[in-house]
Amino acid sequence: MNITFPDEKSRYITCTSMNGVKVKIGPLTGVIPGNLLTITLLGYSDRAGLVPIPGTQISLSHTITPSETGNSVEKVIGTWPQNIKPIGDGSVLIGFTINGVGNNVLVPVKLSNTAGQWCDEV
Repeated sequence: MNITFPDEKSRYITCTSMNGVKVKIGPLTGVIPGNLLTITLLGYSDRAGLVPIPGTQISLSHTITPSETGNSVEKVIGTWPQNIKPIGDGSVLIGFTINGVGNNVLVPVKLSNTAGQWCDEV
């Protein structure tokens, strides 16, 4: 199962995430309705994912429905002021588990423009 970001047109998490990061997980093969999907997010102040930012960690749980088995699931995780904006131009680790099996990906974040303004300042 893969993790992708449908709202992002580049390899970065950008200002399109001001309402949270949209995460797409799937296809959900080998899962059954009622399985628990847990998505996690943790922000880092650096691009290498070495310096976690306190207070940015969040998790979201979702029970798999019959229509989702074999398909993908899209969920939005995080809020701008608490989980996204503090990351600035660092990185974010997004992960998921279903029945103890999962995957994660470290993605660079770019929340400022060339003038140094943040997404919510433009």
